[in-house]
Amino acid sequence: MRVRALVPVLLLAAACSGGSSFAQPRSDAFSPGACRELAPPVLQLGKDLHALGSKTPDPGQADAIKAAQARVRALQDQATGTLQPAVQKLVTTIGILRIRNDTDSYDASLARDAMTAYRELVDACTRS
Repeated sequence: MRVRALVPVLLLAAACSGGSSFAQPRSDAFSPGACRELAPPVLQLGKDLHALGSKTPDPGQADAIKAAQARVRALQDQATGTLQPAVQKLVTTIGILRIRNDTDSYDASLARDAMTAYRELVDACTRS
């Protein structure tokens, strides 16, 4: 009986501690072409955003996010058609996050918005 009562408590503790796992597709799951080229920096942004959670980026995190965003921007012109808006949304939301962090007006919703844009781009690139 004690085990059943303990399970919800452990699940709640894991959720509150940020102990959730973060599953990402492999880069070879991205469609060939622009998506496959974008995979490494996009996946890095996903890792960085997940690690960030609701915290304000520390200087190391901010630098990592900036570098990954720069790599996505460098490849942005390769994205065409329906992929282009998803890439633009990720670049824009990361840019807003970075500006707000640099001006000491950061809000946790910015990371959530960027993570949503990340997921939309990953979904667009890994659809069969």
